[in-house]
Amino acid sequence: MSSLSVSRFLETLKKRQSPSLIWYSAPGERVELSGRVFDNWVAKTANFLVEELDVEVEDSVTLPAQLHWRTLAIAVAGLQVGATIVQHAEYARAAFAFSPEELDGADAEYAVLIERSALGMRYMGEVPASLDPVDYAAEVRSFADVYMGFNQPETTTPAFESLSHAEILHAANDLAGKLTQTLPPAIQAVEISGDLTHPSTLTQFFAAQIAGYATVVLDPEIDFESTGRRDKIFSDEKALPFPSH
Repeated sequence: MSSLSVSRFLETLKKRQSPSLIWYSAPGERVELSGRVFDNWVAKTANFLVEELDVEVEDSVTLPAQLHWRTLAIAVAGLQVGATIVQHAEYARAAFAFSPEELDGADAEYAVLIERSALGMRYMGEVPASLDPVDYAAEVRSFADVYMGFNQPETTTPAFESLSHAEILHAANDLAGKLTQTLPPAIQAVEISGDLTHPSTLTQFFAAQIAGYATVVLDPEIDFESTGRRDKIFSDEKALPFPSH
């Protein structure tokens, strides 16, 4: 990448028609997003963050630790508008969660629920009367699929509490170079896993995209190992786990 910015990364990604992100969950549930489609979701989410949730540069946004294609889009959009991703905060502009229980004790201006099913149009879980959350899946679709850049972070803006934008993208660039040297030529995708609120997970996502690989994400709530599904997915997608360096 010639410029260390999330917006520049997305400018490159949206030209990509090949798979960018591949999500697997329950048997038969597979969602494939091209670079262009993933960029659309990020842009819609960025506009949602700014226009609906009033997120400004360096505002804290809390995310659930579990990976999901939607939480990846939210995380990248958060960086695009200059938010700082945290797991816990004394106060956050917005707190995202998969269930109302995850929002217990959250001190945030906006509580946002994420639908876990792959293509759900709205949050399908029970919501207690005491909670008045924003429904991410229901609301985000109405926002423009181009982000006009009302919030523009600096390279020194914190992406996470411990890393700036420049630091996370430098690390991703370095990892991307190692990926292309390490992985066999036949490999087309890499699996990422782990805690989304840890910088290394999002760094791996950026690195895979910069290197031109699709990213495979397996629903952490599903047991793929004992059923043999993980091996089949790796074979079908020509994928390997993200290598440790």
